[in-house]
Amino acid sequence: MGKITTVTIKTYAEMLPLKPQWDAFTDSLDNAVICFSHDWIRIWIESFIPELPLHIIIVYEDARIIGILPLYHREFITLKLFKRKCLHSFTNNASSLSGLITAMPDTQKVCAAIQNHLKQEEDSFTDIILEMIPEDHVNVSALCSQFDQGWTKVYSEPWHGSYFVDTTGDQETFFKSLGGTTRKSLRAKTNKLLKTPGVEWEFNYTFNEERFKDFMNIEDTGWKHEIGHTIAGSEECARFFKAIAQAFTDKKQFLFSSLMMDGRPLAINYSVLSKGILHTLKTAMNNDDAGFSTLSPGLMMTQEMIKFCFREGISRLDFSGALYEYQSRWTDKINRKYDIMIVKRGSFITRSCIYLKKLFNHSSKSKDGKQNY
Repeated sequence: MGKITTVTIKTYAEMLPLKPQWDAFTDSLDNAVICFSHDWIRIWIESFIPELPLHIIIVYEDARIIGILPLYHREFITLKLFKRKCLHSFTNNASSLSGLITAMPDTQKVCAAIQNHLKQEEDSFTDIILEMIPEDHVNVSALCSQFDQGWTKVYSEPWHGSYFVDTTGDQETFFKSLGGTTRKSLRAKTNKLLKTPGVEWEFNYTFNEERFKDFMNIEDTGWKHEIGHTIAGSEECARFFKAIAQAFTDKKQFLFSSLMMDGRPLAINYSVLSKGILHTLKTAMNNDDAGFSTLSPGLMMTQEMIKFCFREGISRLDFSGALYEYQSRWTDKINRKYDIMIVKRGSFITRSCIYLKKLFNHSSKSKDGKQNY
């Protein structure tokens, strides 16, 4: 083993020159996903936390990066009693994967280096929150065991994870393996769809300004509009999703899947592709078109995207997000994820917060009012 060193990146300007080395490292990982890339992290910072201080820890073995832990400083008030200075992972509704970036075999030594590094800066934070850590991208057990010793203690909770469909086999065999009710529904809806004049599918790797506007407009309909959880309702989210699409279109890592009728979009799926995995990040349905609902657009969209993955040699369709019941008709495979909280053993504030959270089942709120671990 070579010499292990660590560096903390505390400003956006310090991060920018790291792009070549950062991407060379993440591209070399078998378990890397697109949201580990330099461009994704950069855009997330620009969109959601442009004014907050960063705390990105880079672990080197000799001159080679072997680990990255992207964090930023964020203050929380718990039960109006405790003020906490947290180091938080780069996660929110727009990015459901983050946390430690490393090769599985290097997890333990990278975590040991990070723990030793944080010990030197422990006065600057009270606890560390890592949300939605995927077990198939990092050794979660090794991470927890390494930090659950010495001056730190770990509290972990399973997050629901996300369903995924294995598309490495034979397409016909896959669809035959589905439940009878699903197969019957697909036959009926497919027949109805094929009889509808002007209906066609589009799969486009190229960013298109007009199609992006269509995507935001139809997502901002129906129940999503009523509850206010749409991309169009947030300047930060609109900026993020547009910038991601523009940044990854040249590499053919961005995909719009669209169900069109007479040239107008009825449903659009926003996805990103990395390491042979298609991650579906957002789906928009035109809920203002009453007649459209009879076509079961969500069912038909998923079927076509699975067919697309088989056709294009993509090994997996990951639904990302949460575990939704309708997705279970396609698969029983789950990418498990975990929320991890690392606290200093001698910290009265963080240990009290954890006790009160368990006692009252009460989530903390940050100063901006957002829910948190």
